[in-house]
Amino acid sequence: MAMSEAKMGMKDSSSSDVFETGNYPVKTITLKTSHTTKPPVELVIVTPLQKGTYPLLLFCHGFMLSNTWYTTLLQHIASHGYIVIAPKFYGIIPTSIPKEVKGAARVVEWLPTGLPLVLPENVTGDADNLALSGHSRGGKTAFALALGRINDNKSRKKNKKVGMEDTTPPLHQTPISSRHL
Repeated sequence: MAMSEAKMGMKDSSSSDVFETGNYPVKTITLKTSHTTKPPVELVIVTPLQKGTYPLLLFCHGFMLSNTWYTTLLQHIASHGYIVIAPKFYGIIPTSIPKEVKGAARVVEWLPTGLPLVLPENVTGDADNLALSGHSRGGKTAFALALGRINDNKSRKKNKKVGMEDTTPPLHQTPISSRHL
């Protein structure tokens, strides 16, 4: 397990500027599938260091990009009080979107048992407050996961929030169906 700490500057909590660094110093954790917690795919986890319970954000990377390329963005989000989990869906050769969605679903299933084992002491994730987000194709993956667009009934859990980059026409113009995945 590789770890690095980003000393994010403490800012006045009254600031509402999302471009300002948040109030929480963060730690970045990189997990390989060989880690003792057995994550289903390689993960980058960025977590606040301050004692507390934080909402979770599953962030899916874009097409032909690595999850590690988003580390600065993920650290910024975590500095505002989120635990961010960024799975790596493939290496050099991209996989299909259905495989990405299934991989994301396996990460969601891993969270209740695996995540607590790697978080700093006195830091817990609130699995009931899970948001899904992604960049480019990762946004489509996150949205498909939120809609339950996989053939695995165990993973059809309802998520409270969905965030994604709007790089495609509105959903009513481009419906996501199993033939698109």
